Amino acid sequence: MRRLIAVAVACFILGLSLGSGTTRADLVDPAVSGVVALTLSSSHGVVALDEDGVIWRITDSGWTPNWMSPLPVPVSEVKLWQGEFFVTHDGTSWYYESPGNWESVGTWPGGTSAVRPTTWGALKAGYR
Repeated sequence: MRRLIAVAVACFILGLSLGSGTTRADLVDPAVSGVVALTLSSSHGVVALDEDGVIWRITDSGWTPNWMSPLPVPVSEVKLWQGEFFVTHDGTSWYYESPGNWESVGTWPGGTSAVRPTTWGALKAGYR
């Protein structure tokens, strides 16, 4: 029985070591790099938005600027940016319609969800 447990633990450890890869995440300081957002697009590869509103992508010759039309709003108004899609602070959603137009699709139909910060202890206390 002990041998069976030892084999099972060894297989589990081997599976974890073979199945896991190394991942690295770096914080990019916009004040130093000028990069505001970075995303991986299925159709365009790595795409970046800089503090001047220029949209960049990686090509065979390196970083290529201005391959999409400029944003229709200032970069300071962008709350969420995902390459061909972004949302402004007022909740307006935009998507990139090739070739060259940003199309507004209005605000999210579900509205906003009020979220109140809490602690794990307060959450547990609510169920006692």
